[in-house]
Order: sequence, then C-alpha cells, then structure tokens
Amino acid sequence: MGTAGVPESVPLHPGQFAAAAPRELLEAAARGLVGIDRRLIRAILDRFDEFLPELVRFGTEDRRDPVPLDQLLLDLFRFRPAPEAIPFLIRCIRDGSYEYFEDELTEAFSRLGAAALEPLLQLCPELEPGQQAEVHFILASLGIRDPRIYSLLMQVLPAEPGEGAFLLSVYGDPAAVPELQRVLERRAELNPGTVVDLEEAIRELSEPAQPAELEHYDIFEDYAEQLGPLFGVLSLKDRLRLTHSPSAEYRAEAVESFDSTELEQAGVRERLVELAESDPDANVRGKAWARLGAVADEALRETMWRRLRDEQVPPQERAGALVGLSHGDCAELGPYILRFYETPDSRPQAMEAMWRALDPVYAPYFSRHLEDPDVNVRREAVTGAGVFRMSAECGRLEKLFHDEAVRPEALRAYALAAPGKVSAVHARQVLAKIEQLAGGLSDYEAEMVCRALDMLLDAHGRRPVFYPEQTDEISEDAWAPPASEKVGRNDPCPCGSGKKYKKCCGAR
Repeated sequence: MGTAGVPESVPLHPGQFAAAAPRELLEAAARGLVGIDRRLIRAILDRFDEFLPELVRFGTEDRRDPVPLDQLLLDLFRFRPAPEAIPFLIRCIRDGSYEYFEDELTEAFSRLGAAALEPLLQLCPELEPGQQAEVHFILASLGIRDPRIYSLLMQVLPAEPGEGAFLLSVYGDPAAVPELQRVLERRAELNPGTVVDLEEAIRELSEPAQPAELEHYDIFEDYAEQLGPLFGVLSLKDRLRLTHSPSAEYRAEAVESFDSTELEQAGVRERLVELAESDPDANVRGKAWARLGAVADEALRETMWRRLRDEQVPPQERAGALVGLSHGDCAELGPYILRFYETPDSRPQAMEAMWRALDPVYAPYFSRHLEDPDVNVRREAVTGAGVFRMSAECGRLEKLFHDEAVRPEALRAYALAAPGKVSAVHARQVLAKIEQLAGGLSDYEAEMVCRALDMLLDAHGRRPVFYPEQTDEISEDAWAPPASEKVGRNDPCPCGSGKKYKKCCGAR
C-alpha cells in the first residue's frame, strides 16, 4: 500500500520479542525500529544459546546500519562470555573499534581468559604497530602467564621503556624486575616520565598483589527499562507503520515523531486524525490531538474543544487536546490551562500550552519549575524560559547543562534567553559562551543551538548567520515573541502555526 494507506507490514513490538526470530529482532534493532532497552536484552539473554550464532554472524558482517549494534554486542559478551564471540571481538580490533570501546573490548577478552590467547597471538603480527600496541595491552590484561606474552612485552621495553614498563606491570610477573632495573640504570638518557613509569613498575612487581578478580558486570545497569524506536533515523513510511503497532507505547512515540512539515504530507494528517478520534489508548489519542494542533482547521479545532470540555473524556486525551488548541487562539484556554496545571499528571501538558500560548502571564510558572523533580515538567519549564527570553534565569539554565535529561532543552533555552541585543555578533558570542559553559558541544547540540540563534535573529527581522539558506524552514517549535512584544511581518506567527506572521494571521 502507499504511504497514506495501511503499511505492508508492522514492525516488531516488545510484546513479540520473546518469540521473534533472532535475525529478525537484531535487524529491527539495527534499523532503529525497536528500542535497545532491558526488554530487548532480556529477550536475547533468555534464549542466549539460540541467539549466539546470529549475534556473532551479525557482528562479523560488513554492515552500515543506522544503529550500529557493536556496543550492545560487546556488552552482551561481557555479561555472557562466549568463546564463539572471538571472531567478532577480533573484528573490532581490525576495524579500529578499539579506539571507541577500549575498556569494553579489553574486558570482553579478559573474561574469556585462555580461550582468547591463541587468536590474539595469531592476530598480532598481522596488524599495524598502533594496533599491535592495543593487542599487547589486551594480552597483558588476560590474567594468564605465558612465555609468548612475556616475550612480546619484553620486545616493547627497549624501544618504548615507559610503555613496556606499564605493560609489564599490568602483566604482573616479578621475573621482569631485573630487566626493568637494567633499563632504569640508563636514567640519564630517559625522560622524567619514563623514569617514573619504570620505578612504579618495579615497585608494583617487587610486592605483587593477589590478582584481582574481574568485577561482576551488570548489563542492565547500562540500559533503560523502556526505550522506543530511534525515530530520528526512521523514514516517514516506517514511522507511519509504527502508528499501527499493537504497542500503545510505540504508537504514542510515533505520533510525536512527525514534525509540522510532515503533517501536511499526504496521509500523515489523516492518520493522526484517525488515531485522535479512535485509538483505543487515551494517551495515544492525546498525543495525536497535541500534534494536530499545528495543522488543525476550524472543524478539527471544534472537535478538540468538544473533547476538552467533555468531563467524561479521559484526562490524557483532554490534556492533549489542550496542547493542540494552544497552537491557535488561546483566549478561552486560560481556565483550562490552570485547571490542568493543578493536577500533577497533566502539568507537563498544561505548561506546554502555557509557552505555546505566548502570554507573559505564565512566565512565573516556568521559573517555579526549572528544578522540578518531574522531568517532563522540568523540560517544559526550561522550554518556556527560552521562549519568553527569561534572561534572569540564565544562571539556572546553565546549571541544567549538566542535567542529561534536559540538557538539549537547556542549551536551546539559554541560546534564546541570553541577555543582549539580538544581532549577528550577539549570536556568535552566545554560541561561544555556551560551548565554554557546557564543556563543549556535540555536532547535534551545536547545530541545535545555531538553529535556535538563527530563529531568534529571524524573529527580530535580522538575517540568520549560521544557516542563512534555510530561513524559511522554521519548525513548529521555533521561538516566537510573547504577546507583549511587537510581532514583525517576518516573525514566526504568535498563533503557533509555524508559519511567518505575514503568511499567516498577518495576511488576514
């Protein structure tokens, strides 16, 4: 069927993990169609012997997946060591993955012990010097006494005394002490750091401690209980397919994945209307109403109003309708916003409606909740502080750069709220300051901050400086001035449509 119709197939969902074929489940994870969470890991571990051949095969294939599974595979083999995994672990060394997974890869080999010795020794001569050094460290960490390992490490010592001393101390054989002492006798020829390395190795090997056992690795500590599909890497068609998932969790997340431009594509708006009106799950219906607000016509808004006013409609759905309606004329929404705000379960939606309404009367609510224990409330408070350019809160926003749950929102809000006259120079200064305060930015974070600053410039009638060729591509969450500020013709329309004022309400 086409994009607008029922998908040809519906992706896996958590309820099917226990019975899914290993290849099918791994392919779904690598495509981003299922979340890599504890549910997935349990499904694999519960049938580990059945999954093992496919895990190894998957890990040794030449793949270019949207979601590489190397980290998951390494963690699985740290938790359940299996000699069958050695070809995958060797591949990680050959292709340079050691640079990214040094600790995990070394631990995975160490847990295999003697089973890893021969493959590593055979691999070493085939590698470039840099990769050989990686294998030397892994061999030294195996916890195995073998003359071949000792010989390899001794070959390192003359050329790189500091590195050789370190490796020999990791290996832990006191027999190396005399040779280390002979090297140390050339103290005058060595740099101070190397001398320290040699002295430390001699001290450690002269009083060898009992070899420490590897600590138990709990894979579940590194993964969330529930994560949905990675919607950022999925096609529009795949996300539409997920709106048909038997999992209400996946349907709700799929609904939220559509941006304002996609809502206008054939079939997307119609599918969201269908979900809003008839999905069996109230939360999914609410998410659909909230998302439809950006493209709702008069008839659809009237339907939202009926749902909002109807006390028999579940609160999750009514809260979603509230958010959807906040995209337009909000004059009558005030009492509903405050009523839903008073209920903790619907407070996040109420606060989203507050900042979308662009009414300065709501500004104090954002200050009140910047450190709220509820992450969803905290996220909306941070967003509101940015939308209203609450410069006085920049100090608190800066602290939230270190709160992983709301870091993206805090970075974006700070970019919008940073004090100063909006200009190209101001935008560049703010970007540099955020990079410094945040301890550096990932590529994704830098792009997000730059786009926020461009939106701010555009909203004040100034030419964007970071992505000037995309000035018309303003998302539905673009910054728009609160009602107390004059709205320019090139500003994002205060109604929240995502269009410029001159192409929306300003054209009436």
